Amino acid sequence: GVTAACVVGSDDGVDASSAENGTGSTCGFFSYSASVTPEVLSVAPLNGSYAQGTVVSVVLTGIDGDLPLEAFRVYFGDYECPASEVVFDEALGNATIVKVPLCTFAASTTPIRVFVDPIGYASNASPYAATSPFLFRQALEVHTLNPDSGSFYGGTELTLRGAGFGASPAMNRVSVGGIPCLITNASNDELRCFAPMQPTGTSEKQAVELEVLTVAGVNAWQISTVFATCAGSAFEPDAAAEPEPEAEPEPEPESEP
Repeated sequence: GVTAACVVGSDDGVDASSAENGTGSTCGFFSYSASVTPEVLSVAPLNGSYAQGTVVSVVLTGIDGDLPLEAFRVYFGDYECPASEVVFDEALGNATIVKVPLCTFAASTTPIRVFVDPIGYASNASPYAATSPFLFRQALEVHTLNPDSGSFYGGTELTLRGAGFGASPAMNRVSVGGIPCLITNASNDELRCFAPMQPTGTSEKQAVELEVLTVAGVNAWQISTVFATCAGSAFEPDAAAEPEPEAEPEPEPESEP
């Protein structure tokens, strides 16, 4: 039998009579219209941290009428951060300002996407575009490192607390003196790892480095941010070494009479 298929076309598109030939039928027409397409004019700031309470303002034009707060959906890469406020500003040419508190996700540089329901994605902020003019950088912060000293032979569990860490152990790399620190637990705000043995021939004070990894493609990773800090006072290379106790002189043998 003949299967009728809905074909999206223009006014000179497929004629309905084509269904008789089994090639499908026109069920209507869809128009792409610039007049109803929102456009993102600016995004500020373009870097920050959820730990610092960063609020991002997205300025849009082309919004016809008042839309509820939940109609505006803002994505930082794959992460949707709920908008907290929408302001209509006549001074900016009847622009709509969407204020978005930065939500929790790993340190990275991500494209900003804006979806306006029920209209669709905004110009300059669509996942279907080849590039995005607005890239946001989520900061990596290390607030504390505990403990700051441990065994020369490794095995000390280190706890790093901060913001922007990878949510799983595989998304992070930690090293002490360039030697991997075995990560056992990870969240966006805390990492735990076991320190390695002190690298041979190096000073007692070693830098702790944290790298957060983000997916750059299928089975590919890229380093998004690197943080380095010294490990603490216990690894102080300039500390004066305690003098070794002097050996007591051996008594001279008594001479025989």
